Formats: sequence, structure tokens, C-alpha cells
Amino acid sequence: MIKAPYCVASGNDVSGVVMRFASKARTLHYGDRRLRTPLLVPAFSSRAPLNKVGTPLSQCEINTYLAQIGEDVVGPALISAFDLHHQNIPMPEPENFSFGAAPTFLDSGGYENYTLTDKSGEVTESRYFQVLRSWPESLPIIAVNFDCEDGDLGQQVHSALSLPVTSTSGKLLLLKPGRDKENERSTGSLAPIIAQIPKHAIALENLSAIGLTEKEAGQSFEQRIAQIKALRRMLDDCGLAEKPIHVFGGLDPIRTPYYFLAGADIFDGTSWLRFAFDKGQAVYLDAHASIQYPDKDIALAEWLIRRQNLGDIVQLQISMRSFLASGQLGELDLDESLLRRLFPEDV
Repeated sequence: MIKAPYCVASGNDVSGVVMRFASKARTLHYGDRRLRTPLLVPAFSSRAPLNKVGTPLSQCEINTYLAQIGEDVVGPALISAFDLHHQNIPMPEPENFSFGAAPTFLDSGGYENYTLTDKSGEVTESRYFQVLRSWPESLPIIAVNFDCEDGDLGQQVHSALSLPVTSTSGKLLLLKPGRDKENERSTGSLAPIIAQIPKHAIALENLSAIGLTEKEAGQSFEQRIAQIKALRRMLDDCGLAEKPIHVFGGLDPIRTPYYFLAGADIFDGTSWLRFAFDKGQAVYLDAHASIQYPDKDIALAEWLIRRQNLGDIVQLQISMRSFLASGQLGELDLDESLLRRLFPEDV
């Protein structure tokens, strides 16, 4: 592991040190408000974690874990229109809203849709829009375009800009690979979509951030890092150097710092619900709960660990911001050999 005082600057100016890596503090704009990055965003979902019998959580179980842990979310959180539509998560009330700090990231629920066996329960685009229109106007959100693989970048941008949100909220473009018109299958690659960015750069200025899912960024960790680098370079070259990149599903203690160095800024995920964060690793939750709290009911012990995970997320965000301020790679828990492999031009 790299320990201080190993010093390499980020994209921010650090006096006396040559600038490297694409990480820097960028600004997420929504309405007339703004947040500085990096941002680590815990996601809540009815599909994670699974309960002890291996089925999705019931509404009662979800309400229980929201009551137990929602107050511990000190920054923005992500929820899905799927869970709001199916009332797995209750629509918030402004007067007693304690679910993280503004804004709330809200996506259509492509992950939850994918897990359904009865497709009649899927959240369609029209259902998604109904949820957006029902969201309290006084609570700002960052709404994500409907999760669909159809269309070129122009159609995807139009979908994001057409989201029915108020002027106090923001709109986030989730890039999708699109479909091959001949065989009606996903192309599986974001490269052709990213290549279209110069044509739509002016329209992209009106969005709060540009996103991609971790899985669609590539099949291997190296491919994902390379894809994020390519997206960052393209945005920079098109005059969008301050536009944040959001990696959906990219929040965990191991990979997040590397995505950050590659130029990404916002990271969400449910790993904090499904695993235990221990010394920079994500380990099996049930076993870790048994070891750390041998005298407690396992289910209760798991929730205690999830609360600890939220604290670890906050600490990781602090470490990332400390790196930006100092240029000290020792602020981040990195493997030096992996760092040199992923960033040969920077280390």
C-alpha cells in the first residue's frame, strides 16, 4: 500500500508539484445551488440487501431499515422511482424529511426492473415521469434520464433534458451503449456514444452531470478505468472540464479511489448494505457481524455494521478531498503495483 509522504498532485494546483491524474474538485449544479465534489452517495434499494430467505425485502423490512439508518446519511443519497412507485420507500414529506441531505439522486430503477420476474411491475418511462411529478417541489433532486438502451447520444440527451423536474432540481445524463439496429441487441460499448459528445457539447452544458454504470464501462477493471479516462478527456476537450462524472454502482472502499483518480467525481452503490467495510476491504456481512458482535442477534449486528459503513464512506470522502488539497497519495488506501498498472503515465 502507498503511505504518506508519497506525493503526486491531482488536477488541482499543488504548489511545487507537477499536476497528474484527472481528479479535481468539480461543482455539481442544480437549480441555483451547488455542491463540490467528490461526492459519495449511498444508494437505497428494495433489491439489496436480500433478507434471510433470499427474497427481496418486504415493505415492512424496508421501512424498518430506513428508520434505523436513514438519519445516519449525512450527505446526498440515491433512491429509485421503482421503489417509490411500488411504495417500497414512502414518498418523502418536506416537514419531516430526514433522508440524507439535499439533493436526493433519483433514477428510474433499471436495476430493480431487471430483477423482476413479473414484468408487469416494471417502471416505464411514463410511470417514472409520474413519480417525478409527485416528488415534493421543495425538496431538490438530481433526476436521471430513463434507463433505456435505445437511441444515439442525441436522443439520450433529449431524454435527460425533457425530465419533468422543477427549476430547483438538476438533470443527470446516464450514458447507455445503445442498440445495434441490425440485430436489436445492445452494442455493449460506450465508445461510440462518447465519440458523439463533441456534436452535443452545447446541450450537455445544461445538465448537472454525465454518468455511466460501472458494469457498462467495461468487462475488466482496467477497461473501466480506461473508459472513465476516455470520457473525462472527451469532456475536457469539449469545454466541459468542470462537468462531474457519476459512476453508478461505483461506490466501494476498494475501487472508488481509482475511479476518482481516473476523473470521476460522484459514486453511488448498495455495497454498503450488502457487505462489511473492514480496513479498506468489502467482506461478507454475515460472517463479519458474527465476529464483531458475537453476543447480538445477527440481524441487529448487520445493521450496526451498516451504520459503521456509512461512517467509512464519509471518511473515504474526506480522504479524497484531503488528497485534492495536498497531492499526497498516502491519503488514499492504494495498492502501488495496481496504481502503476492502471496509471502508467501518471506514476
